[in-house]
Amino acid sequence: MADQFLFVYGTLRSDCGGAFSEVMQGQFFLVGKATTGGRLYNLGQYPGLVLSDANGEQVTGELYLLTGSASAMALLDRYEESAMSPVSGAEYYRDKRMVMLEDGSVVQSWVYVYNWPVAEEDRIASGDYAQFLSAGEKAD
Repeated sequence: MADQFLFVYGTLRSDCGGAFSEVMQGQFFLVGKATTGGRLYNLGQYPGLVLSDANGEQVTGELYLLTGSASAMALLDRYEESAMSPVSGAEYYRDKRMVMLEDGSVVQSWVYVYNWPVAEEDRIASGDYAQFLSAGEKAD
């Protein structure tokens, strides 16, 4: 089986205090901080990434390598209420994207992409959910 990477940018991050991050620690190995192209939006209790390849539009998160059972991805799909295609109408879909680590290396990784409309006033300009939370701008 080829390496399966997962880029997380919200409540699954180790530094965001989400309840489900414990599952991440048991089934995945934290490779390091990383970024991918996109815009980040505050959706209340969690963020959503909308794809973008525009210069300067980056989302910060963590890159993980699946080390546990392949069923861990299916468990996360259920947690994220995700589908494998945007045409499904699900809130999120899982897509392969290029992700850059802090050392400049690039890998292809699964990313949960937000699939519903967003309001520009909810955009997290920094692209970093942990920074957003630490700035006292807690989710609703």
